[in-house]
Amino acid sequence: MSFLFGDDMENLNTKKIKYYVDSFKSSDRYKWMLLGQKYYDVDNDYKDVKNAYKKQNKADNRLIHASYKNIVDEKVSFSFSKDCTFQCDDVDYIHDVKKVLGKYFQNVLEELAYEASNKGIAWLHPYVDEEGVFRLMVVPSEQCIPIWEDVTHARLNSFIRFYPEQVWVFNELKTFEHLEVWTSSGVTHYRLDASLGEIMQLGDLSYPLRVENQFFNWSSGIPFVAFKNNHRELCDLKFVKSIVDNYDLTRSEAANYIQEVKNIIYVLKGYSGDSDNVAKLRAMINDERIILLDADDTESKSDVSALTPEMDITALKNHYEQLKRDIIEYSQSINRDLDKFGSAPSGVALKFLFSGLELKAAKFEQEFSKAIDKLLLFVNDFLNVSNAPDVNVVFAHDLEINESEVIANCINSKGIISDETILANHPWVVDFEQEQKRLKEQEEKEESKLEKDFKRVMSGEDE
Repeated sequence: MSFLFGDDMENLNTKKIKYYVDSFKSSDRYKWMLLGQKYYDVDNDYKDVKNAYKKQNKADNRLIHASYKNIVDEKVSFSFSKDCTFQCDDVDYIHDVKKVLGKYFQNVLEELAYEASNKGIAWLHPYVDEEGVFRLMVVPSEQCIPIWEDVTHARLNSFIRFYPEQVWVFNELKTFEHLEVWTSSGVTHYRLDASLGEIMQLGDLSYPLRVENQFFNWSSGIPFVAFKNNHRELCDLKFVKSIVDNYDLTRSEAANYIQEVKNIIYVLKGYSGDSDNVAKLRAMINDERIILLDADDTESKSDVSALTPEMDITALKNHYEQLKRDIIEYSQSINRDLDKFGSAPSGVALKFLFSGLELKAAKFEQEFSKAIDKLLLFVNDFLNVSNAPDVNVVFAHDLEINESEVIANCINSKGIISDETILANHPWVVDFEQEQKRLKEQEEKEESKLEKDFKRVMSGEDE
């Protein structure tokens, strides 16, 4: 479903609002958002598959695997486990920006990364609290309905957010759906009564930004910033769900087979018990490991023997091992099958292992860089900066590397690329801005020492 609207959203009435909410809730995009979160919580669909195995006294294992969760954790950790770097010529400006964003901005980025990976898109709401402090809130994507101005989804025309709200009505606690309708002039609040299907307007709020006790609206547009998982806004589960489901199924079937084929089954011939009831016979085989057979006339009236079944799950094993490889390939994850690379791969082998993840992360980080550029517009509003300098965001990957090789490459790059780029990519640098500040202080101390030494020599104090 594409949320585009060319009409004047300032005149959005309750009928149109309800249409957008109902359309969104019935859309595939909304369904995949819920599924993405469900699978990340390892609540896979196979857990709820209906069958009659239990009634037939057959094994019914439901092995749910965290394959998808591992995929998302791996990608998010790769791109956001280390602090990103803001590169800019104006060090003071970057200092102000980082102060406004707060010391936990990297945690906010990580939360957005999880939200975008599981739901295709994440939404960040910048606002100013009652004390005039700039704040950031990650809004659940399944509560957000963007109405875009163009097909590229670059600029918001308006925005609807809905979420459950509990309200006391005549000593009874009821749950309603609260709706916020955002336009360029502010936000209007509504309440939806699901039992009546009616929307009631609660009031308007201009949602101002306070600076020096003067109120004005954000000049950067509607205060919701989209952090996209990819340019199609698709969740990671979309690419692997059918394979993950089949992996759960196959591994469960293998477990069922092992459970059903007992090590020893006793065969009782000539037993006078009831062997006509198939359900009872199956239960006896599964639970008691006994088969009842009528004795032949030519044989003794009673006998006891034992069967030792042979288990062969080769085909099942080959299938789910191939599924595991497919999940890695189509999710662009790290191949941890080290038989081909040895126990400690390095160099070209290591780059090959991470090639799929690096490709996926590059596209992911590109979308986040554009979103951070948009977020900085709201920061500039708050700082009252009209001509802000350009900022480049560098993401530090959590990748096993040969530090000596990387440092040597940094040294060899001197004079070819800027010192800032070399510094940002040095494996020992944790905080780029802090390291820049330390280098500057170090240079000033060295210059001061040289100046003192020069004056001492010129005055003849060393003679």
